[in-house]
Amino acid sequence: MDSEIKEVILSYINEEINHEAAFNQLSGIKFSKKRVASVIWVFYDLSKNENVFLRDTHLKLQTLIDHMAELSYKYKKLFYIILDRADTKIFSESVEMRKTIALKSQSRYFITKYQNPKHHPEAFANLIVALLTRSEHPEDLISIIGEFNIDPDTIFNILFEIIQKHKDSRFSSFFSIFPLEKILTFVFNGIAQEKHDFYFSILHNLLKNGKLKYEQLFNIIGRPFEVTSQNHFDLLTFTKVHSEDLKKVRTVLPGKTKEESYPSLFFERKRKYERFKEDLCNSIFFRLLAVSKPFDFYLYNQMSCFDPCMSKPIAVSLSNTLFEQFSKDPVSFLKNELNLKYLCSLGCHCTNDHLITQICEYPELIPPFLYSNFLIPSISFSQKGNKLADDVYKCIIKYPMNIRSQIYQKFAKNQTILVDTLISTANAIRKMTFSLKVISLQNYEEYLGKMQKLFLMAPHIASEHLLNYLCSMKPPNDIPFLITSDLSYLSLDYLLLYICNSIENMNLSSNSSQNISEWPSDIALFFGKLFSHFYQHIDLAGYLSFIQKGLLKLKLPYLCLLRALITEMATVNYKGNLTDSDSELRAGDYLLHCYKRLEESDSNKATEREKYLRQLINIDQGSLKILSCLDQMSHNANIIHKGPEIYDKIRQTFLTMCDFLKLSTNTKFEISDLIENYHFSIPAVIHICRCNYIQLMKYAPTNSQTYLIDNPQNDATLISGSLSNELFGRFWAYNVNDFHVPTKKFNEVKEQLSLKIKQITEVALHDCLVEVRNSLEQSMEEQQNRVFIIRNELIGKDWFSKNNYQTPSIYKEFLSQCVIPRILFSQMDAWYCALFIYSIAHYTDFEMGYFLEEFSKYLHFIIFSATYEESLCIGYFLAKILKYNRERYEANSFHKKITEKFELLLCKNSETAIINTIVVLDQVKKDYPKIPKHKEIIENLLNDICAPPGSSILIHIKRYFGKRDVYHKKDKERQELQQKILYDEFEEDINEQSNDSHDESKELSSQMSTESSQDSDDDQEEEETNQQYYSTGPNSNPNNNGQNSKRKLQKVNRKVKDNDRKRFKRKEFPKRYHETRTRNVYQPTIQGQYFSVQVPQYAAFPTGQWIGAYQTQQVPQYFQMGQQYQYPQQQQKRPRHNRKRNEKNH
Repeated sequence: MDSEIKEVILSYINEEINHEAAFNQLSGIKFSKKRVASVIWVFYDLSKNENVFLRDTHLKLQTLIDHMAELSYKYKKLFYIILDRADTKIFSESVEMRKTIALKSQSRYFITKYQNPKHHPEAFANLIVALLTRSEHPEDLISIIGEFNIDPDTIFNILFEIIQKHKDSRFSSFFSIFPLEKILTFVFNGIAQEKHDFYFSILHNLLKNGKLKYEQLFNIIGRPFEVTSQNHFDLLTFTKVHSEDLKKVRTVLPGKTKEESYPSLFFERKRKYERFKEDLCNSIFFRLLAVSKPFDFYLYNQMSCFDPCMSKPIAVSLSNTLFEQFSKDPVSFLKNELNLKYLCSLGCHCTNDHLITQICEYPELIPPFLYSNFLIPSISFSQKGNKLADDVYKCIIKYPMNIRSQIYQKFAKNQTILVDTLISTANAIRKMTFSLKVISLQNYEEYLGKMQKLFLMAPHIASEHLLNYLCSMKPPNDIPFLITSDLSYLSLDYLLLYICNSIENMNLSSNSSQNISEWPSDIALFFGKLFSHFYQHIDLAGYLSFIQKGLLKLKLPYLCLLRALITEMATVNYKGNLTDSDSELRAGDYLLHCYKRLEESDSNKATEREKYLRQLINIDQGSLKILSCLDQMSHNANIIHKGPEIYDKIRQTFLTMCDFLKLSTNTKFEISDLIENYHFSIPAVIHICRCNYIQLMKYAPTNSQTYLIDNPQNDATLISGSLSNELFGRFWAYNVNDFHVPTKKFNEVKEQLSLKIKQITEVALHDCLVEVRNSLEQSMEEQQNRVFIIRNELIGKDWFSKNNYQTPSIYKEFLSQCVIPRILFSQMDAWYCALFIYSIAHYTDFEMGYFLEEFSKYLHFIIFSATYEESLCIGYFLAKILKYNRERYEANSFHKKITEKFELLLCKNSETAIINTIVVLDQVKKDYPKIPKHKEIIENLLNDICAPPGSSILIHIKRYFGKRDVYHKKDKERQELQQKILYDEFEEDINEQSNDSHDESKELSSQMSTESSQDSDDDQEEEETNQQYYSTGPNSNPNNNGQNSKRKLQKVNRKVKDNDRKRFKRKEFPKRYHETRTRNVYQPTIQGQYFSVQVPQYAAFPTGQWIGAYQTQQVPQYFQMGQQYQYPQQQQKRPRHNRKRNEKNH
């Protein structure tokens, strides 16, 4: 190319000169017009590519060409002949110019071209041979045309006829020798008539070989956006309409087909959807991309906004192409942003499972967005979704919980954009709705496979429906856990994060009709079972972190989640309202833990599960942080105002957490650290760890008060009312296990363990249970020794005497600083307070009278302000005190005081106060009310309460009366049965004694009849006297019965004293009570020929028993209060030798 021509053209392009100046300068150059036209044509051709010149260069050159053609006919002829046929639309005069030149050329040069085989058989024979041998070289065809002068149009028609019939792509190589116009005409006619892939492959080969440019193609048929946008819009519109139809659960009527049962509008919309999808997938650019080999990424980028991969051929082609590129160099592939873009665009349409599997082998190179846009969507449509899900889960689990949640949310958002995902989501909604309606515990196994597919296909929809099902279960059941037990770990993780996100936002999706409550017990139980079963596979650490963050914000739902998690994984749960059996289990060291092991089918697995949870929960002092949050919640006014039941749940969760931590011997905390750094209260500290009373002494209250009292010398004395530090420390350091050994429960659990050990054949489980049994035996022995030592340490303490006087002030402080706070903490603490008071009443200077007087002053206050659980604890403690008081003191005074308090509470216009009082009364029903006057007062007060039908107050009142009546009925039946047994035994004893005496008298009379005939009259008289005594009283014993009964009773009294003495040596109660209570033993007295036993007033029970301090003495059934029973006294028979001696003396 001449440099001068080039400089002129460049100057014109750069707008340094206009087109007129350019023409003048080109005319002045000493080159032919043909040379100048060829140079301009080269520039014009290059200007079609925008990457070479500026965007407006092409238009500028068109202007220059038009100007030169107008001024010079020769330039006009040169330009219009040289220009491509595609440019003829721009230069309209070029068409006529070409025709004129062609006619002149034909008249000047005439060459014969053969069009029919009969005119030149040899030429067409060579052509047929070349075509049959399937030659792929265009030169062979050109040589035949030139050698035999065959008309090229004829050869073109023959060639296209063969291609059209056989669809053989190898003939497409001959297209390079034919004009583009003829080829395009043939291709577009074939597409319009047949729409075969072969025509699209020819078109793509033209593009691939460069014979046809994309811009030329776009100019002919339009750009992809213009051609495809309307079809895609129509498809999206009807996809949304059809998806709404698919969401509805429909029923096929009996005896009818689906078409007859469903409305016709459903099928009409379905057909429209299918037609629009088919039109889009069969559009020219979709078909052209589908047959492109190699894959045409340029065309794919032009169409990416229309989701071209919804066409399966395109998806297959792209998947295989990307897999081939990935296999060559995986690291470089994943670092290339363009490749990642293609993967995201492929999305759910990936058809090559090996591509997904091999990408998961490089988790460190996978960015988060690739999970939400490619890996997870591709699983949802794969036939091997479960296996692929496990591979993806191993990679995604390396991200923390918040990032995984964002990944899943982005994936759920993408599901609402694409056509195929909209349809799959609609199907998932219908199937989940129907399945959760019909599923049950009997048929859940039939739906396990369907649940697996639904949670992979549309996990956000499946999770939402399952959450709604959890929130609406009435009553709760195990179905949610059972139907999710076979899900992949990825699906479980998605479900976990979806529900956690809903809890964090405290609402469900906009389509949900359910709301998560502030105490989501069903959700918490479901998660507890889920983690108990899959704790090693799903993100338990992340779940614990999620709970901790929620507890730091003092939110109640997280409290429920924590409690259920510990309950299910560690089998530890303090739920309040304990039965006697539950209390005994908790009273033994290691006893509750062993009992739970009996219920576990796999003890080793349960132990590993507990260790794993404890290990995670103790990371970075996580357990103390959780307990600190719970302690703060229990003192937070905003939470307490939500209701007393919330306060009880917080306290029960705290105790459950403490019980769980106590199972570990490695969990050790410093008391000073808990109180001073974490700011725990004393009641909380003693449940977190076992305390030494010396360590707690320094935290005793230091505010001492001075009280004025009168001493026996009537002198006013000032004494200090402060509580003893040692009493404070010992009270808070001990618990039930230090004063009571549940020996019977220990032996019961031990026997159950031994029985289970004999039945087990598995070696590992057998060894584990043997170890548990040995630990149980050792624990029982250690607890017995500890109880004995602590009781010995309490003997002789004078904590309640100040200057040799006992003052109510000390009992008041003891109540306020020790007893009441601990009573209200838990039921086990209430039992411990009763045991501690029993012990100090026996071993120290504690006076029960002062204590009961002070306690009765506070009773109505603490009941009025208590929660339901605290009311149970108060009633439990009061029942123990009443039982203790019944056995040792006069009950009338204390019963009178608490009756006044109950009367005060039941007269208040407060539902809480009334319910709490009824709960306390229900707990003490065995010992209160005993006095008829008190019973009448309580019944009248309860009957006078006005409450609407069905209210909680009426329910509690009916329950109280029902339980009390049932208890008294059973007690009466038990007493009557015992009375009958005692009476039968009494009659048997009397009959035996009577028969023995009768035999002795007969033998004696026969001996005396042989000695002397004189004595026969005396014997007859004596026999009559005996018969007279036999007739006195029922089954009377005539043989010295009074003296025998007197000796028998004296023997019983001696035995009672011996037993009491032994019990005192075992330190079961102090000697002073032994000496006091011996006065209650009644002795028989002789009155004439009879002796009588006076039945004491308090012993006149329907059972016919004496209830004494140490022994229950049997009494006949017909004894009544204040009456005497007279045993007939046998007349003294003088021995015969004495009578003879007297007669001789006489």
